[in-house]
Amino acid sequence: MLTSAFFVASLIHARIGPSSVHLLLNGLVGVILGRRAALAILVGLVLQAALLVHGGLLTVGVNTCVMALPALLAGCVFAIWRPSLPAPSPRTREFALGYLVGAGAVVATAVLNSLVLLWGGAQDWKVLAVFVLLAHLPVAVVEGFIVGFTVQFLARVKPQLLAGADARGQTAWSTVSPAPDAAAQPAAAQSAPQTSSALKLPVALLAAGVLLFGPARSARAHPLFHEYKVVAGKRRVVVETWFRKNESPKESSVQVFRSNGEKLTEVPINDQGVAVFDYDTPDDLRVRLNVPGHPKAFTITRAELEAAEPATTVEEPRPGLEATRPAAAKPADEDNYAQPFADRDRTEVTALRVMLGVGIILALGGLILGLRKAWPRREGVISPPETPPPATPPIGAFRR
Repeated sequence: MLTSAFFVASLIHARIGPSSVHLLLNGLVGVILGRRAALAILVGLVLQAALLVHGGLLTVGVNTCVMALPALLAGCVFAIWRPSLPAPSPRTREFALGYLVGAGAVVATAVLNSLVLLWGGAQDWKVLAVFVLLAHLPVAVVEGFIVGFTVQFLARVKPQLLAGADARGQTAWSTVSPAPDAAAQPAAAQSAPQTSSALKLPVALLAAGVLLFGPARSARAHPLFHEYKVVAGKRRVVVETWFRKNESPKESSVQVFRSNGEKLTEVPINDQGVAVFDYDTPDDLRVRLNVPGHPKAFTITRAELEAAEPATTVEEPRPGLEATRPAAAKPADEDNYAQPFADRDRTEVTALRVMLGVGIILALGGLILGLRKAWPRREGVISPPETPPPATPPIGAFRR
């Protein structure tokens, strides 16, 4: 359920300046799941990139580290400070601590994200890194209230959910399993060390994230979509680019190169994400989209351009009609080529994709629960001896 909430939270956007922000909820995930938060965040990020086109598959490793590290820190701080935090009442204590870890997780995530932009950005993104950090401060305030009220509610109705506590009361940060009843254990079992591999999982996940981020060459957090059309009979090409339905790249251009590498032209992309350029002869044209942080290139083949060549018709000259022949009328759409033409709705998030993502998460959860029931954990618990089957009566015992 926490993975589903984290997955859907990216759909709640708020416009701040030229960009937009959304809820993270990684602090809440860390408070409830504890050291298991990294798994939930990893699954949520993969499904966001695959189904909602939010983030990118090439940035799953670094995004997991940026989101999971504050979540693990929030869960650890909550588990350690919860018993000792002074407050006028237990409810006030739970809300204050929930607000602290919820808002702190957002701020820590924004700081890590800004550091990634500064140290790993393909361009000089100092201004963008500062803007990302400042834009998430209002999100930290709002998310602090969400986590605070949620923690306060769970502490009243089901406190064993907090800090990743399981049904036996053991928190997710425990490194030693609870010792069973000494009277029910033989001497050999009582002398055996009761250890657990609780710290191995987060360490392995963080190491995997570092390995994914270390050798990466380049990655893009948000995909750039494009479409083009060749205007028949005009030797003209119209290119349209966009990130989201109503979000087009700014301060960008389109460069066109011939098949021999010679630069044909460079035209700017307008505010609607459209660029128009002309060519003289059909050729394999290499088109490069110079969008800051999202460079992209594609090829328009010579066959496509030849198919759109103007029809050549030879008309017999008739004497005396040249002076009376009217001038060719200007096409009605001559000035309308620089208008959006692509179907941008196909790249938008739909309810079907959201439901599919939630269904996949629930299916994975059911699979994990089924596997846990099939292979139960045996941490320091000795199974009772099996009852031997009844002895088979000897052959002929019932004969008279």
